[in-house]
Amino acid sequence: MTAVNVISLVLVLLLVTTIVGKLSMQSHASNLEPLELPPSLQSASKVLEELGYRPDIYYIILDGYGRQDVMKQYYGFDNGEFDAFLKKRGFFVNQGSRANFFWTFLSLASSLNMNYVNFLEENHGRQSQDRQQAIELIRNSQVSRRLKDIGYSFVHFKSTYGATSMNPYADVLVTGTEGVFQNEFYRVLFNSTMLRVLRPLVCDDLAQYHLASLQKLTAIGVMEGPKFVFSHILPPHHPYLFDRDGKVLRRATMLNQMQFQKNLWSDKGAYVDQLIFVNQKIQEVIDGIFEQSENPPIIIIQSDHGPQLFDYKMEVHEDYLHARSGIFLAIFAPGVETGIFPTDVTPVNVFRLLFNAYFSAGYEILPNLHYYSSYEHPYAFEEIEFLPYSQEIETKRHSTIMH
Repeated sequence: MTAVNVISLVLVLLLVTTIVGKLSMQSHASNLEPLELPPSLQSASKVLEELGYRPDIYYIILDGYGRQDVMKQYYGFDNGEFDAFLKKRGFFVNQGSRANFFWTFLSLASSLNMNYVNFLEENHGRQSQDRQQAIELIRNSQVSRRLKDIGYSFVHFKSTYGATSMNPYADVLVTGTEGVFQNEFYRVLFNSTMLRVLRPLVCDDLAQYHLASLQKLTAIGVMEGPKFVFSHILPPHHPYLFDRDGKVLRRATMLNQMQFQKNLWSDKGAYVDQLIFVNQKIQEVIDGIFEQSENPPIIIIQSDHGPQLFDYKMEVHEDYLHARSGIFLAIFAPGVETGIFPTDVTPVNVFRLLFNAYFSAGYEILPNLHYYSSYEHPYAFEEIEFLPYSQEIETKRHSTIMH
């Protein structure tokens, strides 16, 4: 078979799989058991009246980014410089937030729908690994739907993670680079068939993809609003592609990235270095958004979960739970007092609080609950109780005095 014929076959396969995939998604979506529909948003409120405009909303997810105290305790890294930058720009930097769920697809399904997703256990069973319903909740979320109802456009940045690598419900899709392997199905298809010989021709370089996405996020403010912008940025999560100065350490692709994840979270130095570089890029993104935007936007910078700590027995223990649940959260909210955000606010309530303040939604603020589950059995939920942040601080202070 000639190269031309092979490429033609590839294009036909891509077209067919795209159509089949969309039909499958539509069929699955029709069978979803939706969360309770929250109240509609109001396009006018006292805050909006005082602002004189409807602010753009940026929801920027930094995957696996640890809370300040987690970074200090387990990684010996003081993230105070980044916190100071954000505070200087007017952000409320949360010190006591924890994830409601321990895995990305559960965390995002929950935060983007402003609700807990424990019904997935009942729908699928504790042994299930079927993630499709959660992925659909991420893509067709209550947050994006409520905002579209009042005239917001939905801008989705394609990531290199399956659940956020595409979104058929977005008004605008932004991609880092234009390679074929942005779709997880295509990557599996090419990797498991004779088409693997074409991988060098069509693979996306992960490092370049991340850099291009960040650059486009920096400049998206010029797009006419109001708009809701969702961007899931994989670093600082492994694979570790960048040193702290941004030098590309390896040329991983979306096909072979797992080959560079053998050390996973155990390489603490590489994790910190990549996090430091992410800090630099996010500072550029924030300054770019402010510079390009006609009016100050709402910006939420949040991690989906913290880093993962295992001991040599690979057991779940207290330190693991503390580090994995401790997430970074910073919010810029023009026109509202930062006092509306409790010190221990969790992702399930972030948009409830914002929508109440800006759009008179009248949402109930949910209790802060935290659910552990394993990667192998993501729906076998176990509720984990943590001390309120104020008590955490008092306990640590007392421990320091005693020692």
